[in-house]
Amino acid sequence: MARDRSHPPSAACLSESMRDLGYSLETAIADLIDNSISAGADTIDIICDVSGEHPVMVILDNGRGMTEDELLDAMRHGTGNPRQHRSPQDLGRFGLGLKTASFSQCRSLTVVSTRDGTVCGAAWSLDRIDAADDWILSILDDADIHGLPYVERLGDRGTAVIWRELDRLMEDEAGDRRDEIVNEKLEAVGRHLSLVFHRFLSGEIKGHARISLTVNGRPITAFDPFCRKNPATQVLPEEIVRIGEAEVRLQPYVLPHHSRLSASEYDYYQDRSDFISNQGGYVYRNGRLMAWGDWFRLVPKGEATKLARVQIDFPNSLDEAWTIDIKKSRARPPHGVRERLRQIINRITARSVTVHRGRGQKLFQESQAPFWERYAD
Repeated sequence: MARDRSHPPSAACLSESMRDLGYSLETAIADLIDNSISAGADTIDIICDVSGEHPVMVILDNGRGMTEDELLDAMRHGTGNPRQHRSPQDLGRFGLGLKTASFSQCRSLTVVSTRDGTVCGAAWSLDRIDAADDWILSILDDADIHGLPYVERLGDRGTAVIWRELDRLMEDEAGDRRDEIVNEKLEAVGRHLSLVFHRFLSGEIKGHARISLTVNGRPITAFDPFCRKNPATQVLPEEIVRIGEAEVRLQPYVLPHHSRLSASEYDYYQDRSDFISNQGGYVYRNGRLMAWGDWFRLVPKGEATKLARVQIDFPNSLDEAWTIDIKKSRARPPHGVRERLRQIINRITARSVTVHRGRGQKLFQESQAPFWERYAD
């Protein structure tokens, strides 16, 4: 008869391996913002301070905060079973994001939270885990907490996620260009967040207050990939696919030709040319953009669909059907959605062609070309 025994993995090996799940700085920070929004925050500030001897990244929010028991649970790897029922507004998935996203960028993760004026804190150090080969979590006392950077900005409720030992952010950043290179990375973060959370930033998500988001004090404004404020954007009828008791909503758009944009719109979208070229489906889970610029192998990207975009909304109750990955940056539509999307593509192709096809007219760029510098024959 087989014998059972507990056979846990090496904490040192597993913690180091989980650093390389494919996060970028942008996707890691977005994962933490998911937690802030799920906690009811409407103000989120990202602070990156590399001026001192010990660089630090801090994500501050004014969400509901946590008690110490809740904080300790949040610091544990795998705090939520993805098969269990979640709140319809919950942007989480596996209960891993806080840890995996943070450790993809740093070796020291500290979380301080306040609720009703009561403060608590805890910290993971990869170096301590490595030395002990055990999951040693530090529970902070008041003196520890008050010595941490930027925690004084927390009010009676809210949470601060503090990254220190930023080996991934700082690994190539030395010499006179360090600040310049870090600023370039933060600029990429701002652009990413302005797209991924554009519907929260514009206040169009039901049940959520409009959020305010800053990076080093600079406000992040929503970037609408569908150019909906322009009257020349074509809004096609919404379609609904039912999967069990849940609904997937598909809203097609055809973007205007560049000649129909105002000078300010032209400059704005030209600055975001890598986004404007991303024809395809834009997949939203609970209003948060998960994946975009992809036709999911239904059709190749080409001239006929250059201006086509389809907003696809699904609830978190369909996570398993969409095979959401741990970074929440990949999603594969279930069969019923793929078939409906194929039909939509066929219908909007003709509309897209009429917008941009014509002798001598400039076309929206392909991803490898300069902005709007291709011409029809």
